[in-house]
Amino acid sequence: MPAVPSILGFGAIAIDDIVYVDQPLSAGKGKVLQSARAFGGNVATAASAVARLGGSAGFVGW
Repeated sequence: MPAVPSILGFGAIAIDDIVYVDQPLSAGKGKVLQSARAFGGNVATAASAVARLGGSAGFVGW
């Protein structure tokens, strides 16, 4: 039987698209220099941090 987690988080999973441009957005159009995708959300990030620090974490998300 799996261990019971020390924390159980409930929340929404977020996906952040991060885009680096060559000038501020207020200047109009710009060139995309680099882009990245990061997964997160407050609860998911906290559960991940607990697990990385050696704790036991569970997550229920939508």
